[in-house]
Amino acid sequence: MRGAPDHGWAWSMPWQGEDYDALVTVDGVQLRRRLDLDGGAVTSHYSVAGPPGHRFVHAAHALVDLGVDAYIDTPARRVRVVDDPRPLGADVAWSGTPQDADWPNPWGLPLQRFGPDDGTAIGFVLQCDEVSVIDGNDALTWQSVSRQSEVPLPRAMAVWRNLGGFPTDLGYRSIGIEPLVGVGFDRSQPGDAAVIPAHGTVDWTVRCTAWTRQQ
Repeated sequence: MRGAPDHGWAWSMPWQGEDYDALVTVDGVQLRRRLDLDGGAVTSHYSVAGPPGHRFVHAAHALVDLGVDAYIDTPARRVRVVDDPRPLGADVAWSGTPQDADWPNPWGLPLQRFGPDDGTAIGFVLQCDEVSVIDGNDALTWQSVSRQSEVPLPRAMAVWRNLGGFPTDLGYRSIGIEPLVGVGFDRSQPGDAAVIPAHGTVDWTVRCTAWTRQQ
């Protein structure tokens, strides 16, 4: 969704391997992703190997086609808004830096609902490790799980809610659900990044499950 450079260093690098098992190396740090399909679920197994103490942020990047009645269901109680919420009608002093607020309805904004295109675009980070999007009877759920309990990973769920507001001269509808390792998009910010531990590797999984909501 964002970062320095845009979408991060690994985004446009050539990967090695197959679609279901590939890796990329950036500045001496190796990122590997393996995919498993099990019925209505896809599990992505991630690992990062590199120098101990190296700070990193990783975001999966799922773009979803959602109708105007779709909404977010999550156990999150706090959200970090990373874009100016005032164009959506928020009565808040915006300093230009991410701000934390209660979820749902931060500053009275129904960000959990997508709605029709209204010319706005905003990104936010839900402080949780599970999120679902519900669209009629259809639903998708993402779950992020750390695979090494002795090395707790900071994890969150980012949402890109572009309802025709970006880019400003040619807005289009684009909705992204982005499971994060880290709790922000800037690895230089204190507390935002994950850190490679002393043994040099860290592992986690992201599971996306499709299911039907019962009426």
